[in-house]
Amino acid sequence: MARFLLPASACAFVISFFLRDRLPDKDGVLPSLRQDPVQTDTDLPGPFDVTRKDVTYLVEPVFNYELWNDHVNIKDVCVIWGKNVASFRRGTSTVRTDNGDGACETVFVKEFEVLEPANLEMRALNKISIALMILCIGVLFFL
Repeated sequence: MARFLLPASACAFVISFFLRDRLPDKDGVLPSLRQDPVQTDTDLPGPFDVTRKDVTYLVEPVFNYELWNDHVNIKDVCVIWGKNVASFRRGTSTVRTDNGDGACETVFVKEFEVLEPANLEMRALNKISIALMILCIGVLFFL
């Protein structure tokens, strides 16, 4: 039985590994997420410092936002060197009608809420397949 379950669980693991983090198709997006962000310039906090990995950044709020989105790019890689290091300043767009370089909006997130967990079936299959592989390997090794 373990000789059959091991390859089956390995296949289930590979499939579920690649499908567990996929984004929903257009029909799977919650209707409330189709709203445009709310952008206001009232009750803005003053400039503040944020330190990450021994680097301190000065954050100067321009707008408050309320965002609804099912996927937000949470990584932005910026490479600078030489003379640019001393004068680097990360700008931000404040409109959604621009495009090209500099069209991204930089946001400082204070809180977030997971509205609905994604891909529960694939995530469960991934965990179950790992457990089955370990169990099968243990049975085949010790018996």
